[in-house]
Amino acid sequence: MKNLKPYSLILMLTLALFASCKKDRNIPQPKEPEKIDPMEMATDSASLVIDGNTYTFNNIYVRKNSNTDAKCKVDSIVNGYQYYISGPKDLVYFGREFSFSGDKTDITLSLGFYKVYNKANAKKEGLLYYPIDRDAFFEPGERNFALDHQRENGTDGITLTIRGYGKSFSDESLGRPTTITQDKLKDARFEITNFTKLKNGTYLLEAKFAKAVVFGEQEQPKTIDKGYVRLIVTWLI
Repeated sequence: MKNLKPYSLILMLTLALFASCKKDRNIPQPKEPEKIDPMEMATDSASLVIDGNTYTFNNIYVRKNSNTDAKCKVDSIVNGYQYYISGPKDLVYFGREFSFSGDKTDITLSLGFYKVYNKANAKKEGLLYYPIDRDAFFEPGERNFALDHQRENGTDGITLTIRGYGKSFSDESLGRPTTITQDKLKDARFEITNFTKLKNGTYLLEAKFAKAVVFGEQEQPKTIDKGYVRLIVTWLI
């Protein structure tokens, strides 16, 4: 075997080193795990204070959408007790309701969001009309309480139902008198403080309420304070 000249040996070593470096560059590097948004770990939750007692709720057992007649009025009364009621056919009273079961208690909380829409500004999907701009339905800001819920259905706003204490609206049907007036809720506050779309396509909603009032038997008022709610919202249901 002939002796290699010095420059040939250097060339061979250089080529070997280049090939080794090229192989190293082709080795796939492990990808860093995608960071999870902490907000995506949030769960449905609510809390409130009644008579100095704090109640917490961490399980939703009902999520529902609804359509009913809006801005209703009594058309006729038959036999003094049968009320025939209807509203304009071009309007719809759209609602989303979330019902929580209580932690270590049989008290439940139902929270409803309601708004009147002209059907021309809504989209029918299946049997229900939905708002076209769905994000605007939960736009952050203060909300009124819908006192005429299940009566005229003419007020955009919030409803509260707390089993064992009452509702923020009257149980009396339209046409019958009620003592529940806006004056009794003049200090009540409800505000959506956050509505954010998450990477997984769901939304995180947060709201707070204070001095809210529900009405029990014979429409006796009960004040609900220091209320907080967090909801994971999807439009799939």
